[in-house]
Parts: sequence; structure tokens; C-alpha cells
Amino acid sequence: MLILQVELENIKSYEQALVEFAPGVNAIVGHNGAGKSTLIEAIGFALFDSLTYKASDFLRAGARTGTVAVTFIGSMDERPYRVERRLGGSHLYVVYDVELQAKLCEGKVDVLAFVRRQLGADATVDLSRLFADAIGVPQGTLTAAFLQQPSQRKTIFDALLQVDEYRTAVEKLREPRTLLLERQQALAQESAVLAARLERLPQLESAVWERTEELRSVEQTTADLRRRLESIQARKNELDALRAQVDKFSVERARQGERTKTMVAQAAEAERLVAEAEQARATVQANQQGHDRYAEAQHRRVELDQTLRQRHRLREERATADKLAALAQSELARLGEQIARITAAEQQVLALTPAVAQQAQLEQALAEAQKERARQQEVARRLEIEQKRLQQLEEQAQKLVRQLDQAETVQQEVQTLEQQIAALRERVTQYSGEQGTLQANATELKRQNEALESVQTAQCPVCEQPLSPEHRERMLARNAKRLQELRQAYATLQTSTRQADAGLKEAVNQHKRLLDTQRTLPRADELQETQQRIAQALAAVQESQAAQTALQSAEQRAAALGEELAQLQDPRQQRAVAAQQAGERAAVEARGKQLAQQQAQAAQQLATVDQALAALEGLDADMAAVERSLQEHQAAFQAVLSFRRQADALSERHKQRDELLTAQEQAQKALAEVEGQLASVSAKLDPGEYTGILSEDQMLRGEVGGMQARRSLLEQEQVRSQAEITALQAQQAELEELEAAQRKLRSQADALEAVRSLLKQSGPYITQALIRQISSAATQIFGELMQDFSRLLCWNEDYGITLEVEGTTRQFLQLSGGEQMSAALAVRLALVREISNIDIAFFDEPTANLDGVRREALAHQVMHIKGFRQLFVISHDDTFEQITQNLVRVKRHGSSSIIAAVES
Repeated sequence: MLILQVELENIKSYEQALVEFAPGVNAIVGHNGAGKSTLIEAIGFALFDSLTYKASDFLRAGARTGTVAVTFIGSMDERPYRVERRLGGSHLYVVYDVELQAKLCEGKVDVLAFVRRQLGADATVDLSRLFADAIGVPQGTLTAAFLQQPSQRKTIFDALLQVDEYRTAVEKLREPRTLLLERQQALAQESAVLAARLERLPQLESAVWERTEELRSVEQTTADLRRRLESIQARKNELDALRAQVDKFSVERARQGERTKTMVAQAAEAERLVAEAEQARATVQANQQGHDRYAEAQHRRVELDQTLRQRHRLREERATADKLAALAQSELARLGEQIARITAAEQQVLALTPAVAQQAQLEQALAEAQKERARQQEVARRLEIEQKRLQQLEEQAQKLVRQLDQAETVQQEVQTLEQQIAALRERVTQYSGEQGTLQANATELKRQNEALESVQTAQCPVCEQPLSPEHRERMLARNAKRLQELRQAYATLQTSTRQADAGLKEAVNQHKRLLDTQRTLPRADELQETQQRIAQALAAVQESQAAQTALQSAEQRAAALGEELAQLQDPRQQRAVAAQQAGERAAVEARGKQLAQQQAQAAQQLATVDQALAALEGLDADMAAVERSLQEHQAAFQAVLSFRRQADALSERHKQRDELLTAQEQAQKALAEVEGQLASVSAKLDPGEYTGILSEDQMLRGEVGGMQARRSLLEQEQVRSQAEITALQAQQAELEELEAAQRKLRSQADALEAVRSLLKQSGPYITQALIRQISSAATQIFGELMQDFSRLLCWNEDYGITLEVEGTTRQFLQLSGGEQMSAALAVRLALVREISNIDIAFFDEPTANLDGVRREALAHQVMHIKGFRQLFVISHDDTFEQITQNLVRVKRHGSSSIIAAVES
């Protein structure tokens, strides 16, 4: 993989940034806090899903969303791709093909799978752990893992080496093995069920033969019953025909009887309706004249209502015109007063003109004085700021002096502790060796005791002397005494070992605390920079004091000019008000003419309306006469409305009455005819004979139905038995297949168990081989870094680092700072190279806590590491600035980080 560029938007201290990288070593330089590590964190976040703190803290302060985009050349196909990841909002995570300008995949799972393929990493590798623990180890933690206890190192490196993969594979194979066993048990159960079912096959075949004979007997009996039933059914059909005629005429007689009753009732109702209609016609004729007069009065009232609405409208018009005339008269009087005020304002404008000119001169002079006063205030404010800044810088310089003294003291304490730690480790190793010797001696004595107690020969198995009971007892007593002495010595060594371990642990913890304190202390060049800034601040203070002296009189001059202006009482404003009033003359005079015309129009409209109202003086008397007529004839009008419909229906009701009387006579004749037909047919039907025929027919039908049901039942049982016989024959073949499958499953289970056993045994050996391979590669890289191949670097099975120099093995804690940094770099780079095809790496402050000579040496050695396509080195000093061609310079401007320069 080759990273081409990184784009940031609202990420930590970056508002907007675009950084381009090149093959080889890319040095990212800048002061502490400039934002160098953020670039590496952005690459880890986008490509490896690695971030050591909350994503919300990765956003720029105050921003709601942020974006990281990394463009790289893939290792798999050497084509350019762009991974874009967004924080906040939609949480976009997507891969684009740069050349095709197309989206390839989206979402964390798919994006990380794509990046893993382009990196050349194994599909099971955890990219986040790989970045945090091998490729992009965070600042200050490059050597931390190798200073921890073996159990803590195991947690880190087991995951990278995938040590648990073999154990996981064995556990995963447990499930298919269980499934095979379960399948075998299921097949055995199925076989047992099939075997039990096949036991019924002979019984079923015998039952089928017996049912066949019974079916022949049932068919013969059914044929005899059918012949008897046909004879009975012929006579039953004749009697059914007669019974149907009797039923038909009975129903018709009942229907005609009901129809006759209905006709009689309807004729009586028709006669009553005719009488009502005749009475209604007489009432209408008596009230018709009153009804007509009421209708005429209603029409006249409608006409008078329209005339009333016209009179109301005229009265409203008169009130409006009268109001307009009064308003016009009032406003004309007000305009006269306004004309007088306008004349006075015109005279005031002429009188104020000289005072306005004087006011302008004073205001110009005051403005200039106020500018000088503002400059004086700005100078005073700047002087106060510079004085505070000078005081802060002087305090900072004093603090730096104290901290530099403290740094020298801390460095001496660190060196003293490192010597103590090395001595304690040697002591612990010595105690461990002595304990081993004591354990070996005790084991040998126990073996001798066992031999003395169990042997039955005449020769002592220890000293080869004659073995008598007394000699055996003496030897056992001597060994018991020696064992007691060994136990006491071992207990003493255990106490000494625990004390040494406790002292070593306390020394290591104190060493770590001192290193943490040392990282927070300043560099010597920071004091020099602060002293330069003090000189600059002092010069700025002196400059501000000189400017303040030159502007001392500005305040008094501005006060005097302001007082003189106040005495004038703002003549410009007075003249502007008067001029505004004088400018209203034309509008006021035009409004006066308009009001005069409006007054004349209102008077003319009043005369016209009064003339129209005089023509309507008799309207109220006409309306009263119409109301009296309506009240007088209202009863006659209501009577006609109530009875007119019944009176108009009189002729129709006469016609309906005559039709119903004719229909009544016809219904009575039809009833008499149906009664005669019913009597004739009833004489031909014998009820006793009909009842006997019905009973015999029902009995025969029941017997035939029983025979048919028996036959159907036998046939169904025959079909079921035959189907079961066919199924059992098929199950017999299935049973043979199940037995063959059981044999096959037993073979597969045996093979699977053999694979599990092989994986369980081979896992530790493969891990040991991988560690040896990484250790060998780390030795080569360490030699390149140190430019010395005579020393042997070992990465042990507990993931600790040792260095063999001229036959002497030194622990990691005993190495110098440069050796520790180089050893940690060598192991991590070898680890990346061996467990994946990744050819990039990131070094965050690899020269931290090293003196100038060691920084230069390590920097030159890093530049010559082989086997990596691209390296990224972060440094706050100029160590790498002088020796790399690909340089990215980062600076802090206020609260934002900026890319000051990219040099290649």
C-alpha cells in the first residue's frame, strides 16, 4: 500500500487541511501540540477503524460534523482508491475508485474488508489491534509493552499472532462433531422406528385377503335389496302424484280464501276514502274566495318590502353625506391654523443659518480631537496588554529555569533507578537459580527414600554398601534431616525473592513515574525562545509609553469643544425641523381646495336624497293595510291548503272503489272452483296404503344404504392397507439406506476427531515457530538500525526482549534508551512483516527521551530500514528534517493547525 494524501475537515485542531505524502520516509515535524499526531490518528481512524478515545473528542471544538479522507494505492491491484469517513450527522463510511469516480462499497464491515484485502492482511486480522499495537503505536508507548509483565504482554501479542486461532478452530470443530453424533443418534432412532413398522407387514397382507371375500358377499346382498326396492318405488310414485295434487289444491284453497278476505277489506277502505274526499271538496269550495284574497295581500307585501328597503338606503346615504360635509368644514378650520405655523417656520429657517455654519466648524474640530482621544485610549489599552504579557513571560522564564533544574535532577534519578532495577533483576535471577538447585536436591533425596523403602536387595541403592535394617534406617534419617534443612533454606530464599520482587516492582513503578514526569518537562531551547519573546515584549511596552505621552492633551481639547457645541443647542436640528414644516405649504393648500370641492358635493347629494324621501311619505300606511288583510283571510288560506289534495283525488278514489268491488266478486268465484277440485282428488287417495308403502320403502333404503356404507368402509380400509403395505415396502429400502448412512457418519466422526486432535497438538508448536521467525527478522532489522550485527536480539516466548552481547544476556530494562527504542522498533516491524504483507509503518516520536547524539544515530538508522514501501515519522525537533526528502511541516495558528509546507 502507498498512502498518497490525507484530507481533514473539522478534525481536532484542523479546520481544513490537505496533506500529500510520497514513497519512502515521510517526516512530519512541528512543535509540541501543533497537530502532528492527528494526521496519523486520521489514517488509523479511516483505514484501520482505530481510535484510542471517543469519536466525539476527535471532532473540532464547536463543530457538529467532521470528515477524514485518505487516498492510497492498493497493494492488490496498484490502483488508486479513496476512503472517506464522517463523524456526526450520517456517519458516512465509503470507498471510491478514484479513476472510475465510482462508489465501490459502504458501511464499516464492507469498507474494512476492502481495506484488509488491499493491505494484504489476513481476513481474520483485527485491523484496529494491528494498528494500535504494531503499525501505528501511539506517541510514547513504543517501548511500553516490553516493560510490562509477561501476562500483560501476552494479552497484547496473542491477539496479533492469532495464538487463539488453533484453540478456536478446535472449539469450532466441536460443533460439527456434536452434529455428526446427533445425526447418528437420529438415524439410529429412525432405523428402530422403521424396523418396528415392518413387523406389521404380514398381518396387513392377511387382512387384505379377508376383506376381498367379504366385499363379494356384500355386493350380492345389495343386488337382491335393490330389486325389491324398485317394485315398491313404482307404487310409491303413483301415490306421490295423488298426494301432490291434494297438497296443491289445499294450498290454492287457502290462498284464494285469504285473497277474498283481502278484497273485502280493501273495498270497505275505498268506500271510506271516497266519503272523506267528498267532504274535503265541500270545504275547499267554501273557503276559496278568502284564499285568493290572502294570496293577493302576500304579493302586495313583497312589493312594499322592496320600497321599504329603498327608503332605508336613501336615509343611510343622507347620513353619510351630512357627515362628510361636517368633516370637511372641521378640517378646513384646522388647515388655516397650519398655514399660520408654516409662515412662522419659514422665518425661523432664515434666522438660524449663521448658527448652523458655526456648528459645522465646531463639529469638525471635535471629530479630530476625538480621533486623537481614541488613539490615546488604544495606546493605553495596548500598553496594558503588553505589560501583562511581559509579566507573564518573565514568570514563564522563571518557571522554565526551575523546571530545567528539575529535569536534570529527574534524569539523574532515572539513571540511578535503572541501575537499581538491573541489580534487583540479577538478584531475582540468582534467587531463582538457587531455588532450582534446592528443588533438584530435594527431588533426588525423595527418590533415594523411595528406593530405600521399596528395594528388597542386599545392597544399598545409594551407597552400594550392604543394606541392613539399621543401615536403611540411618540412611532414611540422614535424608529426612537433609530434606528439613533444604526446606528451611528454600523458605528463606522464597522470602528473599518476594522482597526482591517487591523492591523491583516498586523501582519499575517509580521509574515509570519519573519517565512520565520527564516527558512533561520543557527543553532548553524553550527558555531561549521565552527570553527572546521577553525582549520583544519590553520593546513594545516602551513604544506604547512614548505614544501615550504624545497624545496627553487630546482629552482636554475634546472636552472644551464639546462644551462649546452644547451651548449652541444644535441649531442644525432646529433649522431642519423648521424647514420640514415650511415644506408642507403646497400640500396644505392643495388639501384645502380638495376639501372645498368635497363640501359642495355633499350639499348637492343632500338635496337629491331629501327629494326622493318626500315621494315615499305614505309607505307606512300602505304596509299597515296589507297586514290587516293577511290577518283577516289567513284561516281560509290554511283551510284550502289543508283539504285541496283530498278534494282533487275524489274521481280517482271513485275509480279505485269500483275496481276493488269487481275483484272481490272474481275471488269468491275462484275459491268455490278450487274447493270442488280438492274434493275430487281426495276421494282417490287411500292414506293407509300410502303409509305402508312409505314405511317399506324407508326400510329397504336403509338396508341398501347400510350395505353401501359397509362396502365403502371395506374399500377404504383396503386402500389404506394397500397404501401402508406399499409404504412399508418403501421404508424397508429406506432402512437399508439409513444403515449405510450410519456407517458413513461413523467414518466422518472418526476423521473429524483426528483433525481436532492434530490441531490441538500442533497449535503451540506453530506459535513457537512464528515467534522464532519474527525474532530472527527482528535481529536483522535491529542490526540495520544499530549498524552492528554482532549483537543477537531475541524475542522470547513470553514476548519479552533480551539482547545477547559477547555471550552476556541483557534484559530489556538493562538496555539503554537508544537500544530499547531500536529493539522495540525492530520487533514491531518484524511482527508487521511476518503476520501480513503490509509495507507501511508509523513512528510517533521515536527519538523521545534520547540525547542529541542518540537522536541523530537513530534517525539515520530508521532511514535505512529495508522492506518497507513507506514510513511515517513524527518528530517535534529537527532530527529528521535534515535527512529526509519528504517533509511535512505542521504549525499552530491560534486555535487551528495548518500545514505550513510540504517539501519533497
